[in-house]
Amino acid sequence: MKKLLALAILLVPALALAGGSLKVPALGISIDMPADSKVATSLAITTVTGGGTDLTLKVILPKSAGDVHNAAEAEKIIKEMSFLKMLKKEITPDHWSLLYTKGTEDFMAYAVLAQRTTADKKVVQCQYEGYSKEEAEKAVAACKSIAKL
Repeated sequence: MKKLLALAILLVPALALAGGSLKVPALGISIDMPADSKVATSLAITTVTGGGTDLTLKVILPKSAGDVHNAAEAEKIIKEMSFLKMLKKEITPDHWSLLYTKGTEDFMAYAVLAQRTTADKKVVQCQYEGYSKEEAEKAVAACKSIAKL
C-alpha cells in the first residue's frame, strides 16, 4: 500500500505538468502538449508553443512541391548534408519521425521532422528545432500524439 501511495504522489504532479490534448482547430487536429501551451495560426503554418517546446505544424497535400513526403526522402536529405547527423528514426504505419543534429560541435542544434496521418487521412507535418535534446525528445512524442479532432 505504501508503494502504491508513493507512486501516486510521484505521478499526480507529473500528470499535472504534462498538460493534455490541445485542440488546433485550424488544422482539425489535437496534439498532446503542456498545460501552458498556445496555438498561433498564419496562412501557411500553425505554431504550437508550450513548456519550452515550439512546434511548427502544417497539413501536407499529396504530391505538393517542396514538401518531404516520406521518411526515406527526409533521411536521404539528412545523409547528403555534412552538417546534419541522424540520431533516431521511428517509423510506424501512421507516423514517422527523424531526430537529428544540425551544426558543429561548437554550435549544435537538435531538430525533428515528423509526419502523422490522422484517422481522416490528413497528413500533418511537425517540425522542431532547438538546443535541447530533451525538448527534441518531447517534440517527437508530441508529434506522434497528433490526432483528428
